[in-house]
Amino acid sequence: MNNLKIKLVIVDDEPMILKSLKRELEPWVEEKNLEIETFPSAKEALLFLSHNHKSVFLVISDLRMPEIKGSKFLEQVNKLYPEIKLFLLTAHSDIDDIQDAIKASIARLLLKPWDHNGLRTDIENALEIYLLQKKNRELKDEVDQNLLTASQFQKAILSSTDIINGNIEVNIEYNPIETIKCGGDFYHVYNIDENKKILMIGDVAGHGIKPAFVTSMLKVLCSMLKPEFYKKNISTAEIVEFINKGLLNSLGNIRDILVTFSVVYIDLEKKIIDISGAGNLPLYILRKDNLIAIKDENIVLGFIHDSEYKNIIEPIEQNDLIIMFTDGLIESEKSRTIINSKRIEGILLTLDLKDNPAEKIYKHFKLLQENDTFVDDVTVVTAKIL
Repeated sequence: MNNLKIKLVIVDDEPMILKSLKRELEPWVEEKNLEIETFPSAKEALLFLSHNHKSVFLVISDLRMPEIKGSKFLEQVNKLYPEIKLFLLTAHSDIDDIQDAIKASIARLLLKPWDHNGLRTDIENALEIYLLQKKNRELKDEVDQNLLTASQFQKAILSSTDIINGNIEVNIEYNPIETIKCGGDFYHVYNIDENKKILMIGDVAGHGIKPAFVTSMLKVLCSMLKPEFYKKNISTAEIVEFINKGLLNSLGNIRDILVTFSVVYIDLEKKIIDISGAGNLPLYILRKDNLIAIKDENIVLGFIHDSEYKNIIEPIEQNDLIIMFTDGLIESEKSRTIINSKRIEGILLTLDLKDNPAEKIYKHFKLLQENDTFVDDVTVVTAKIL
């Protein structure tokens, strides 16, 4: 508020009413360190509000005024400055005008002559509600700013991956839930050489800063593995076991973090992919007009420290498209269900995925959502064998 005093605005075309209300309320206003501003017309009050609305907590307006009715005036104030509380003052029982005032979200209807104690109590209540809502707005703005900062930080960390080049074309679509801006989805790519790549994708349970923080931990753990990729032929099962142990060691006594995870090692020299997962969705290989689904039976990360993970070896061919995604892609808000595997496979087989496959998959599944909005974080990772 820039140290400005909070203001009470009173509007009435009768000078005696303005003086009477101001005189009666001044002791209370001084006690609360507030200010009173009075205006003989709605036009003057609107001009004042256009420059000072952020410091006004309440507008009290007479109903019968020559230029504009108080009900219409308060309707304008509510539309322009919905945070301001509104009281309508009248000596009349005009039903139509009162109905208009109700549409303007008035907090109180005051009848002339007003009850002195009741008037002060009503204004005190309006001030209390205004201050509470103002505090809530400030807290919400602070939370939104923190989430935005976390989102920017998370995107920067996840995007700091290896440069993709060589004979494997990788495509990534990463989108945290729109209302929260940061989340628990994770991806990482290692570019070992032009014929070898390691792809990782994961989903930390939950939304917001806590799972976003865990994705940063996963990024660090994955970075620690990089030297191993150049020393020996590490299997994807070993990678998942290392990540699981590192995650549990880092979390300490926190045991409510569960992570689904998948690792794919693509080796074009051997013409194979090595796959290991931790409770993640199936990986798909689109080969010409066929779709191969590969599902692991391993347990999620963060559950058991010494879990053993198995890997699966599959042959690959030129022009194969490897497809991985998190479960946010297939959670359908319209039907309140998970899109079943048969429908997923039908969509992947019919889409034109020659160019930008991850983006096309994301956009198509988004159309299946209520208001074209996903209810969870969504990440899609694809790799085309050139």
